[in-house]
Amino acid sequence: MKISDRNINGSVVRDNEVYTVIDNVYLKNLTLSKTVLNPSKRTSGHLHDDIDEIYFFISGVGRIKLDDEETLVSAGDVVLIPSGTFHQVFNDSDEYQLEFNCVFESYKR
Repeated sequence: MKISDRNINGSVVRDNEVYTVIDNVYLKNLTLSKTVLNPSKRTSGHLHDDIDEIYFFISGVGRIKLDDEETLVSAGDVVLIPSGTFHQVFNDSDEYQLEFNCVFESYKR
C-alpha cells in the first residue's frame, strides 16, 4: 500500500457545539485522535483505567487538568497522561479554537 492510499484524515466520531473529534484508526494498535475544542468550551473530562495517552497541543491556548492539578497549555506542548489519571481540557480563548492530537492504544469507543 502506498502512503497516499492511507487515510490519514480519519473519521469524525463526535461533532457538536463543544468540539469536533476525528479518529484515525489506520493502525491496528494505536489511535491518533484530533480534537478541535471551540472557544470558551471544555471537554467533559474522563479517565481510562488501563490506557496511557499523549496529548500534543497544535494551536490555541488553554489548560489541562490532571487529577487535581491544572497546567497552562499552548501550541507545541506535550502532556503525558498515565492510565488512571482524570484529565480535562479547557479552551481559555473566547475567540480561537484549541486544537490537540492524542495518541493512545486502540479500544472500542
